[in-house]
Amino acid sequence: FGAPHLVQGLLSGGVRALQPGLLWPVHAARIETTIDAALQREAEAAVRASMARLLEKNVTAASVVVIDNATGDVLAWVGSPDVFDQGHLGANDGVVALRQPGSALKPFLYALAIESRGFTPSTVLPDVELSVKSGAGVWTPRNYDDKFHGPVRLREALGNSLNVPAAWTVLQVGVEPFLERLRLLGFDSLKQTATYYGPALALGDGEVRLVDLTNGYATLARAGLHKPLRLVRAVTSAEGVRSSFEPGAEARVMPAAPALAMADVLKDKKARMASFGDYSPLDFPYDVAAKTGTSKGFRDNWTVGFTSAVTVGVWVGNFDGSPMREVSGITGAGPIFHAVMDAAMRARHAEPLGFVASDLVKVSVCALSGARASHSCPHGVHELMTRDAADALPTCDWHVALAVDPRNGLRAGPGCGRGQRRYGHRLSSGPRRQRWSRHAG
Repeated sequence: FGAPHLVQGLLSGGVRALQPGLLWPVHAARIETTIDAALQREAEAAVRASMARLLEKNVTAASVVVIDNATGDVLAWVGSPDVFDQGHLGANDGVVALRQPGSALKPFLYALAIESRGFTPSTVLPDVELSVKSGAGVWTPRNYDDKFHGPVRLREALGNSLNVPAAWTVLQVGVEPFLERLRLLGFDSLKQTATYYGPALALGDGEVRLVDLTNGYATLARAGLHKPLRLVRAVTSAEGVRSSFEPGAEARVMPAAPALAMADVLKDKKARMASFGDYSPLDFPYDVAAKTGTSKGFRDNWTVGFTSAVTVGVWVGNFDGSPMREVSGITGAGPIFHAVMDAAMRARHAEPLGFVASDLVKVSVCALSGARASHSCPHGVHELMTRDAADALPTCDWHVALAVDPRNGLRAGPGCGRGQRRYGHRLSSGPRRQRWSRHAG
């Protein structure tokens, strides 16, 4: 009785709409799904193993879906740990349940900012106190650690899943364009207006399905090409007539460069190390681009990511909506994600992810300002971006070389001799960041 939730959904018609054109005779003798039976068993085992570990954290449910990037085939579908567990509502299918995605929507926001606002992974975003007025009052987003980190490059902001830079970014992009992009990606459950969701949509303040979120990440894996899912390969009628279903046609919903940029950031272990540590379930010996998400009140926990071959999505929580205790993407959905991804990649080859287009160049940027590094910048890092973005990149003006009189610590004047000068650098980062600097010490 493998993939019971998918089987039930196909027989009842509840999930047939996921595959365009999926029709079959009333009396079908045989239905051939796209499920990889061996991978399905391993995914189910990974969910059960994690439930035993997470039960003390008030976690009773988890769901998994695996998508083949090339075809859109659904290779594994785990709706719950146990379809017969009535006490924990195991008959519910978490793959298609509506839940809040938390930070898992951020890559789509930053991809849109790269496309529409000229951002790059080195663009500096303000992680300082932010207040947004709306019809419901004043919204003041907070980071997971309840701290402000000042100026942060987009790569760091996404890698460490900082909320305030994402909230600031959606104000630059616009909630309406962001909502339109999510709908193009297949998030059909976001039916309300942009005003209804507001800028909190950037932090997952809307309900989505795991299957849609996972296919959205598969679109990033395909460098911006969206492909409909395929659940059924063929159906044989009672009369012995076999009808096959080909993979759906793909459509470009975003340029390749922003999608490749997101893949490059999401696979970057160094970019997320400040928040996730040196060792985490997101680390693999091959390229995996991954993102976690946790909804407000710790009711939903996600890990979604992809290789060049497959995309894996995991949700963890409770079907009755009760909150989990001390569960993050790393401790909740992360271990299941790691086990399922390893199982899916065991017989597949992982190609490098990220910037592979020929018109992308490597640029040395200041680690703090994100601008082209100057001789005065104490630390530089290399960032990849389009040639146009590199040509438009200004030189860092935050770090300025100056001479200081070591006797009093003041700027050296014309009366100070050469032996009375010490050369150093001054940091000038603008008034908003200076206020943060003083507050942060």
